[in-house]
Formats: sequence, C-alpha cells, structure tokens
Amino acid sequence: MAWCRTLPELASATLHTGADQLHRPIRWVAVIEWPVEHFVSTGDLVLTTGVGCDEAQLVRFVGQLAEAGAAAVCFSTGPGAPHQNVPTAVVAAAAEVAMPLLELPWSIRFSDVSRAIIQSLFTRDQGVNQALLSATGVAGVADALEVVLGGPVLVLDLTLGLLGAGPAGTDWGASPDRLTRLRDCLTGVDALTAQLDADHRLVAAPATVRADILAWVVAILPTADDPAAAELAVAHAGTAVAIELLRDIAADEAEWRARSDFLWTVAAGGITSEHELAARAALLGLPLSLGLNVGVGLLEIQDAATAPSVRDVALRLRRRLVAAGGLVAWRGNELLVGARAAGVDFAMVVEEAASVAAPATLSWGLATGSYTLSTLADAVVQARTARAVTRALHGPGAAGRTDELGAFMLLHSLATDQVAARLAGEVLSPLETADKDHNSDLLGTLEVFLAENGNISSAARRLFLNRHSLIYRLRKITDLTDRDLGSHEDRLLLDISLRLRRLRAEVDR
Repeated sequence: MAWCRTLPELASATLHTGADQLHRPIRWVAVIEWPVEHFVSTGDLVLTTGVGCDEAQLVRFVGQLAEAGAAAVCFSTGPGAPHQNVPTAVVAAAAEVAMPLLELPWSIRFSDVSRAIIQSLFTRDQGVNQALLSATGVAGVADALEVVLGGPVLVLDLTLGLLGAGPAGTDWGASPDRLTRLRDCLTGVDALTAQLDADHRLVAAPATVRADILAWVVAILPTADDPAAAELAVAHAGTAVAIELLRDIAADEAEWRARSDFLWTVAAGGITSEHELAARAALLGLPLSLGLNVGVGLLEIQDAATAPSVRDVALRLRRRLVAAGGLVAWRGNELLVGARAAGVDFAMVVEEAASVAAPATLSWGLATGSYTLSTLADAVVQARTARAVTRALHGPGAAGRTDELGAFMLLHSLATDQVAARLAGEVLSPLETADKDHNSDLLGTLEVFLAENGNISSAARRLFLNRHSLIYRLRKITDLTDRDLGSHEDRLLLDISLRLRRLRAEVDR
C-alpha cells in the first residue's frame, strides 16, 4: 500500500487511518459499492463512492471490507460526489478494524487509478520474475533477488542448512552467530515475516512442489523497510528455487538411473569388451579401478500397503554411501550396493537398510574382497549365493558374508542337483523316519555332534544331555544309517548330506 501511494494518481489522496498498516500487499483493484457480498478478495484495494449509502451503511461497509480481507479502501469525495467528505463515524470504524482509509478527490477518475496500479503490478512482477527465472542455479536465484531487494538473501534446506546465497548473503552467513539466530527465528515462523533482531527482519517463503517444501528462501531486510513488496518478490524467488531444485533432482535422477542400468548390465555379464566397459564407465564418471565390497539385497514385502518400495530403500542408502564413493542400484526387488573396501562398515549399511525397509524384510549376501567393475559380475554371483545360503540357514532378513559361510558356499550349487539331493536324502531318510515315528531328534543330535568335531562332552553340553544319553543316541544313528561316526569318510558324507538338506529347503521354498 505504501508503494501504491507513490503513484501520481494517488498523490492527492489523504490517508485518514491505517498508517501502520501500509505494508499490506496490494493484489488487485476492485471498484464496488455497498454491499460487499463476494465481490472483494484478500489484498484488494477497494475504490468506492459510497453512492446510495448513509453513514450507518458506510460504517457497515467498512466492516465488511475488513472481513473480506481488503488491503485498503479509497473513498472518492468532493463537489459533485455522493459525499462531500468521509463521515467521521466511517473514519472511526476504519481505525477500529485497522483498515487504511484514503480520501480521493472526485476529479481523479477510478479508471486512471486502476490502470496505474495494475500496470505497475504487472511491470514490477514481470521484472522480478524475469530476473529470477533467468538466473542459473540456487545461488543465482539468491543473487538475482539481492539485486531486486538490495539486501542479503539465503536459501536453506529443510534442516536449515545453507543451500546457496547471493554475495551479500554469503558475507552475512559467514558469521555462525548470525546463522544460529536466523535458524532459531525460522523455527518459530508462522508467517512470511519475523523480527530477526532490533535492526533486521526476515522475509521467508518456501520453495514448494506439490505441497512438499523443498527449501526456504530468506531475505534479510532493515526493520524500517516495507516488507510488503519483499514478500511478493521472495515468494517468486521460492518458485524459482523450486524450479532449480527440480532441475537438479531430475538431472540427478537421470544420472542415477543411467548408472543403475549400467551396473546391472555389468552385473549380468552384458558387457564383455573391456574397451566398451571403459568407455561407458568414463561417460558415467565411474573409474574402472574402483575397489568395492559388493552386496546384493532382496526386499521381501508381506504388506504392500505399509512397506516402502525398493527405490525408497535404495535412495536412503545412496544418500549415505555416495559421499563415501559408494554405488547403489536397484531393479525389481533387488538392491545392488558397492561400498569402498575401506571406510564403510557394511554392518551399518545392513542395519540402516533394515530400519528403512521395515515392516518388509531385507535379506543380504555380501561378497567380501575388493572388486572392480571388471569383476562385478563375479561379485554379484557370489553375493547372491551368500544370500541364498544365509536365508536357508537363518531365514529371511538375515545377512551373510561369503568369507563366513565356508563349505555352504561350495555346496550351494549341489542343492539344485537332483542326483546329489537324492543321495543326501537316502543317507538321512532313516533318521528322518525315526524322528517322525518316535518324536526324537536324531538329525539335530547328529548336526550338533558333527559341529563339535565329534567331541562327546561338548556336544552333550550343547544338547543339555548327559554323556550316556548322547552315546545312546549316537549308537542309534550308527545303526540306522549304517555309518561309522568314527570314520572320517562317513562323518564327511553325513555332514555334507545335512548341509545339502538345509540348502535344499531354501531351493524348494
């Protein structure tokens, strides 16, 4: 409103009330007479003659304008007008509702006032928009807004960390104390303006996309400055920052998808030429010599309505690993993670992924060692094998490392071999039948005995049996299988058969 009063068409207007409300933004001009009904919008400057209204009706008229959110009201009075001046009661009513009330000479045409204000609004907005939209990057938007407002401008992320700033904003934000005061002030902001200190106020606007706030644009202005014009400019800057962030997000998403597709192609052995591998890796900024520990996760969703997507989990891990030089890709219900052999604790990666994936389960296989892009396919095969073995041994949601799974890794390929499965079944079937018929646990006893390297005392303690009871069970196992538990060859056959039995259960599942 203060800016509108500088226009020549309003130079002769007299301000009766609302001198402390001139910071109100003017959005449009409305020319109406009483009653208001639905003809006034928030931020309108209302031009009226009060024709056909007595003093009481004009008082009601002012109250209705305040309720409708009008920014100000301007009465046209004087010789030839319906009213020679604004009645005292009307001025008092405007003061009571903090409504700026101006009195305009009858000789000034409303059409001239409307045209001047609307043209100025468009000219000002177009100038600001052109400056903001021609800027490049978040810092460029902040720089352009500083030119418009003449004060420091900063762009903050949702944690109120600095995303970018203009030159003045960079200098202003160099002081940790200032940034702390700014963050403290912003956390309590309910409106677009707030007092920062005795000499400065901030004007803030969100950079919003589909009702989601991506960042905040903050301008620092002297307390004496009128914040109304700044509010609109900062709001436009919020839109410009949202556009820049969307561009960055889209570019980052496209790069991630390209890298992800490339990694899965390499993992599947789809690039056999070292020259092609090197060329495509270079285009994506991936060094061939990158030394990685490789993990492959499998997301198993029980309730799609509550579980996150694989992409959600991948995005969370990517934020954690990319800064450390790691790689994350996803396809279908699988995650491919490459973490630098030094500097990343894979156990922490697994733990964080599990917390994001809940209530779904995430099973992992980890290929330990240092792998490059050239050996990624082998690493993925090993990681998937480790995952399958771990699921067989511990169920969904577990993580297993190739260097900790020992003989199970070697035996995994036999689990799908029908001949090996039949032979293992023949060796163990007498024990399975006895356990079923007599509700015993000879298979479990044998497994513990072999795991304890044939040490009867250790096995008895694990099974909570006395030695004589365990010896009785072992004799029973020997009689049923016709295998000598003292023979290395027979114990090896029984051990392999037990391991294949566990792995086979995972294959069948």
